[in-house]
Amino acid sequence: MRTLRWFAQARKPLWLRLILRRFVLLILPKTIPFRGYQLVVNQEDHVIGSALLRGRYEPYGTKLFLENLSPGMKVIDCGANIGIYTCLASGAVGPEGKVYSIEPEPRNFACLTETIRVNQLANVQPERMALSDRDAEAELYLSDMNMGDHRLGQADEKRQSVRISTRRLDSYWGHAIPEIDVLKMDVQGAEGLALKGMTQTILKSKKLKIFMEFWPYGLSRCGTNPKELLEELVALGFSIQLIDQDRETLRVLHGFEELLVAPSEETIFDLFLER
Repeated sequence: MRTLRWFAQARKPLWLRLILRRFVLLILPKTIPFRGYQLVVNQEDHVIGSALLRGRYEPYGTKLFLENLSPGMKVIDCGANIGIYTCLASGAVGPEGKVYSIEPEPRNFACLTETIRVNQLANVQPERMALSDRDAEAELYLSDMNMGDHRLGQADEKRQSVRISTRRLDSYWGHAIPEIDVLKMDVQGAEGLALKGMTQTILKSKKLKIFMEFWPYGLSRCGTNPKELLEELVALGFSIQLIDQDRETLRVLHGFEELLVAPSEETIFDLFLER
């Protein structure tokens, strides 16, 4: 995730961004094959579309994700976008498993539901909402260049926004909170808010594994203290490893110093947590 998002979010001259976007959108098909699935692509998204066309969409991250799935598991894909990880999870957990695919942005959600339909993913439950620390409504600030970079936290540049529903995962279940096996979470800095709203789910899910983006800048923009978030995860019994996408390996962290850098839009990490 890190290399792709660094390029997408790094500041580039407007003329270069427009040229890159126009070129990719000209050649972007409506569906792209990916590991045996057909992904319905957001036709305005040159970032994810380009990575899929080149066959370079998070090769190590998706491999590691699949290695931690097995039949019958319950999986949450939080920040599902068009359904890349949803498809992988659906196939891996099989008909006895369940995937909850959560995406708040209307255009991405339309692609997600069409991807689910095209691939006949009967074990997937799509939800158009954002996980957060309250059941309410919020503004989702939209990127016009990267359809995976919509944010609950306001960006430096002025953005258009859309009103969305936010839910606490604990309240989403009602009175019957299930045990979750795997949580994948990539929500542009709203990870801390989402985790606050799923405390009871986490406590019940004794063997929970979490794949999450850790973006100090984005977390801070959403009102989350990055250091306190890491400390809270450790207090919940999780060990934290860094997913090194470039070297294709997991690396144990000895302290959090390298993660707690000066907040920058370009500094993003991918983490793997397990009990």
